[in-house]
Amino acid sequence: MNFSFTIALSDADKAWIAAHVVLIAIAALAALALILALAALATFLHSRGVFMYLDDVATGRADVVRPWREHRDKAHSYFVWRFGLTLVTLIGVLALLVPGLLCGWSLVRHGVSAGPIAGIVVIVLLFFLLLLFAGLFGVLLRDVAAPLQMVLGVPCGEATRAAWALVRSHAGTFVLYALLKIVFGVVAVVVTVLAGCATCCIGFLPVLGETLLQPLYYFERAWSLFLLRQAGYDLFTTATAAALPPPLPPPLAPGDGGFTGAPG
Repeated sequence: MNFSFTIALSDADKAWIAAHVVLIAIAALAALALILALAALATFLHSRGVFMYLDDVATGRADVVRPWREHRDKAHSYFVWRFGLTLVTLIGVLALLVPGLLCGWSLVRHGVSAGPIAGIVVIVLLFFLLLLFAGLFGVLLRDVAAPLQMVLGVPCGEATRAAWALVRSHAGTFVLYALLKIVFGVVAVVVTVLAGCATCCIGFLPVLGETLLQPLYYFERAWSLFLLRQAGYDLFTTATAAALPPPLPPPLAPGDGGFTGAPG
């Protein structure tokens, strides 16, 4: 079976493209810059939210302003690593997309052959490996490095190195944790869909859905914290001590310049 497919452009279309090639390139770069800016904004808000929710789960409180302000520097350091992971993943996808399109174009123009098919198979495998790496590294950052930042009081880079050393020393435990996270993700999707359908789609709304399924989110966030506590990194104690208000000064003794109760 042979396929044939051609794209015919008129002379006017070719002339317009040639005359506006710079404009087309600028528009493409502007669209790419807009996409990256939106991705950066979403990642920044996500990074601040990670530490705010970490603090709330560890302390058992529902603070917003205090953890948002208190963990600003840690969240900014985390954002750099998280957005860097996004950029690396995007570059990898684009690098795989170009040869994939070339192989597909070869199949369309010249028919089925072993070379392009083998190339597509290899590209698909590399694509899934890239997504697997990005997903596992993202879990390492969020579930291990971010809590270690709060426990140790270090930037994300140092916390990531500590997290990787911890994973290597307890490889079996973290492999089981990653597999259970996949199972939990599937269960969470099913529960979310059922909750949304049971509430006439109200549960699919962002704020209402997260409020309705808060026990599920709380368990997922506290899960890694209990795992790290068994490894000797107790964020519950550290965060609770940091969130306590400063102690009140002791009362003044009589004769120290305070109110003595005696008439003047």
